[in-house]
Amino acid sequence: MSDHPTHVGVRVISWGLRILLSIFFLVAMYRKLNGDALPMATFEALGVGQWFRILTGLLEGAGAIGLLFPQVALFAAIGLAFVMIGAIATHWFVIGGSALLAIVLFFSLMGTAYLSRMTRNM
Repeated sequence: MSDHPTHVGVRVISWGLRILLSIFFLVAMYRKLNGDALPMATFEALGVGQWFRILTGLLEGAGAIGLLFPQVALFAAIGLAFVMIGAIATHWFVIGGSALLAIVLFFSLMGTAYLSRMTRNM
């Protein structure tokens, strides 16, 4: 592992992004599993049942925790990116509303995946 200043900066950015995303997805998981009104209404509008809200919350929680472990952060980011693809598609094709947050999260997760892969070799 090199201590080149560029490598240190990339690792700091990678960790910072992973921590912020982890916090976001842990809050999202809590809201889904706690029965917050907005996620309940969203999944009701989807017509897939509340079991899918629980599954999505569990996936978000697992991904959030995975982001904090460098060995699996790449896979956690990719998994959460797939969840965001589902969120984007849901907004565009089913419930309407803005998909901007899901799009920003998708690209943040893809950046995190790239940085995680990059820092594995440093």
